[in-house]
Amino acid sequence: MKKKKRVLMVALPVLILLAGAGILRMMTHGARPRLRSERGERAVPVRVMRAHKEDRRVRVQATGSVFPRREVGVTAEVGGKIVYVAPAFVAGGFFSRGERMAAIEDTDYRLAVERAEALVAKKEYEVTATEARARVAEAEWRRLHPDGGQPDNPLVLYGPQLKDAKANLKSARAALEQARVNLARTVIRAPFNCRVRSEQVGVGQYVKAGNVIGTVGGTDEAEIVVPVAVADLRWLTIPKKAGGRGSEAEVSVTVGGTTHRWSGWIERALGDVDPVGKMARVAVIVQDPCNLAREGGHRPDLAFGMFVDVTFTGAMLHDVFPLPRRALRPDDIVWLVGPESRLRKVPVTVAYADRTEEFISQGLAEGDTVVLTRISGAVEGTLLRIMSQGAASP
Repeated sequence: MKKKKRVLMVALPVLILLAGAGILRMMTHGARPRLRSERGERAVPVRVMRAHKEDRRVRVQATGSVFPRREVGVTAEVGGKIVYVAPAFVAGGFFSRGERMAAIEDTDYRLAVERAEALVAKKEYEVTATEARARVAEAEWRRLHPDGGQPDNPLVLYGPQLKDAKANLKSARAALEQARVNLARTVIRAPFNCRVRSEQVGVGQYVKAGNVIGTVGGTDEAEIVVPVAVADLRWLTIPKKAGGRGSEAEVSVTVGGTTHRWSGWIERALGDVDPVGKMARVAVIVQDPCNLAREGGHRPDLAFGMFVDVTFTGAMLHDVFPLPRRALRPDDIVWLVGPESRLRKVPVTVAYADRTEEFISQGLAEGDTVVLTRISGAVEGTLLRIMSQGAASP
């Protein structure tokens, strides 16, 4: 029994050592193939898209601020006390062309018209009387001088007297017309369809001729001043003369999650370039910004001072490859899936780029497989595995 126990005590450590050696041998011989597999080349999963040649319209995207197309200060043309101010003559109020905005006391001006009318009547009588005297004088002269001829003194036939009477009548009529104009000017009317931007007048206030009583902006058209990169001007049509109609523009603003749009056009360039941002400025015209002629709908006003997005419709690009912006790598490089699913880097020429797409004119071929996925540390020849196709973000 003791002998058997002694053998067991000797054999057990030997068996343990042998078992450990066997396990170690299995680990060394079995793990090496797996280690080499892990160290072997692994394919990088990527998402791709096919490049297809198209004709695409350039869309120049920018932002700008809204201003009234016309803005003037409303002035009093005659002096006097303000006796009426229209309820709408407050900031934000609307007026149609010719609508009464305010009125000045007109008593003195009505009396001036009556005096002028009386003077015209008097001068008309003097002309008539002088014409009668002239006819009598001429008849008397012809009777005394049947052989004809003219008197040495023109006053004999009342010629100068008649000219003076007619000149006085003309002056009186002009004075009457001026009095009537002044009377009409006691009513201050809207110069065009407009919206009040500010007012500085009230009932009982005395104003002098030339005093500004308010500022109004036209509502028929709005002007949007849009900074545009100088390099993008080549894609746009800009009239040389004010009042022209250049490239079409879509003006949009988002309110409460809803995007509202207006149609417009480039009317002119402002002729200056920002020395810091190197941006040129163009004027875009939009009609009916306050929706006064629009029936139905709930589109908000294109309010003066509002900041808006503007998309210009520019020239047509022919035979270009549109790609999402993330497909273009630094230094104008595009990654392609080449032969044997290997990464291939190709330089390209970008004809134009907007906020979402790049338009490639050279460097790609029809049907090229473009890699969209960003790969950290990717090198030429990296093995790729295509997961899906499309322009969706990886």
